[in-house]
Amino acid sequence: MKAILQNYRDGKLELIDITKPTCDLDEIIIKTRSSIVSIGTEKSISTLAKKNLLQKAKARPDLVKRVLEKIKTEGITKTYKDVLGRLEKLTPLGYSACGTVIEVGASIKNIQPGDFVAVIGAEIASHSSIIVAPEMMCLKLPDDIGDAAAFGMLGTIAMHGIRCSNQQPGSVIGIMGMAS
Repeated sequence: MKAILQNYRDGKLELIDITKPTCDLDEIIIKTRSSIVSIGTEKSISTLAKKNLLQKAKARPDLVKRVLEKIKTEGITKTYKDVLGRLEKLTPLGYSACGTVIEVGASIKNIQPGDFVAVIGAEIASHSSIIVAPEMMCLKLPDDIGDAAAFGMLGTIAMHGIRCSNQQPGSVIGIMGMAS
C-alpha cells in the first residue's frame, strides 16, 4: 500500500509504503479508487512548504501569531519543540476521494464492506491507496457514479459558495477568478 506525503520543512514529496491500518469502532477503511488533486489548495501548500522558515513566517502571519500566543501559555522551549515537530511531520496531501469500503468499525450501521463511498476531509481523503475515515466524512453512493464521486469536496465547496450568495435556482451569476 502506498501514500503520498509531504515534508513541511523542505516541501519534498515522498511516496511511502504504509501498513494496513486498523479500524476503530467509529471508522471506515476504504480502498481508494480515485483522489482529486486540487491545483489551488495543494499547490499553495506545496509552494509554502518549499519556502525557508522566514519566508513561511512572512507568508503565514496567522501561524506566527499562534506561535507567539503558544509561547506565552506554554513557554518557548515547548513551543520550539512543537514547531520543529510540526515541520518534520510528513503530512498527507488531498481532501477529496472515492473508493470501496473494505472494513467498518462495530458502531457503523449505514455503510458496509463493498459499498462505494465518496470521502472528504484534509488529512483524511488523502492520496493514498487506503483511507481511514470517520463515518461523518463518507457518503454511500451508487457504484455507477464512478470516479466523479472523488469530486465530492470540490462540489461541497461550490455549493457552499452558492448558498452563501443567497442565489435561487435559475439565477444567472458570473464567476471571476485567477488561475495561478
